[in-house]
Amino acid sequence: MELAGALPVLVFLPVTGTLADQGNPRLIAFSSMVVQTLCVLLIAMLIASGVIIALDSAILLATVSGRLRGRVASLRATTYNAMSRLSLQRLNC
Repeated sequence: MELAGALPVLVFLPVTGTLADQGNPRLIAFSSMVVQTLCVLLIAMLIASGVIIALDSAILLATVSGRLRGRVASLRATTYNAMSRLSLQRLNC
């Protein structure tokens, strides 16, 4: 698969001034509303994922008898990790 032909040609403009002078205007220029929205959504997704996983574990352990709690928690953790690895393998990561 030939990707080199599909890459855009980068043009570098001459840069003057200090690093602080260069960084802030470029940061503002390249941070569009779409990028900001995606970052906010990603952070919200990460927080929601942490809450959902914690609730899932708490509900699972609250409904299982004390005698089986360790085995069920181990099976759940193993299954969760296996599914994570399979999904990463599917994405070729």
